[in-house]
Amino acid sequence: MLHPLPEESAAHTLQGPHKDPTPTGFVPLHLLLLPGGLCLELTRPDMLIGRHSSADIRLALADVSRRHCRFVFQHDSWKVIDLNSLNGVYVNGERMHEAVLYEGDQVRLGSFTFQVHLASPQRHAVSPLRQSA
Repeated sequence: MLHPLPEESAAHTLQGPHKDPTPTGFVPLHLLLLPGGLCLELTRPDMLIGRHSSADIRLALADVSRRHCRFVFQHDSWKVIDLNSLNGVYVNGERMHEAVLYEGDQVRLGSFTFQVHLASPQRHAVSPLRQSA
């Protein structure tokens, strides 16, 4: 029979480098659907958008690929990355494979057009928006 060493206890504390999954300086990304006004909130630093049921945000129209694109927060900015979608990702009317996003940019995924709003921590705390799909 094995017995725990005297220095071991039933409740272990984590040791070593453990990275917080949310990067320092992270701000949520708000995507305002044009012209409808529905707002999607991206609250994690890496989110998959697509038609597939496993997507973080599901856009269930035929012109959106199953794995259409990924929104990633890196180096204190948001970027969109096309995942070889059939209908592409357009930023301000130009097809892009990868683009850094700025306040007011327009992003088109299939027939959906969104306006980019970068949340500040104060704005997010006062008026949180809900993630919609």
